[in-house]
Amino acid sequence: MSLQLKEEESVKTLLTSLKIISCATSLGGVHTSIDWRYKFDSKVDPTILRLSIGIESKKDIIQDLDQALNKL
Repeated sequence: MSLQLKEEESVKTLLTSLKIISCATSLGGVHTSIDWRYKFDSKVDPTILRLSIGIESKKDIIQDLDQALNKL
């Protein structure tokens, strides 16, 4: 799943606000991760994040995203 925020600063705030979702490229693991491709490839839009859903409780994942998005 991908998310697109309005500005790059919002992306940085979101990434630093997450508590259980780790910022990493998904390598097929079982944990939820979020990837900011722009950090490694400047050709990618800096406002796009890719979310890979893992096996954590959906309630926990939603709560983590919700609390981080509320900081924007």
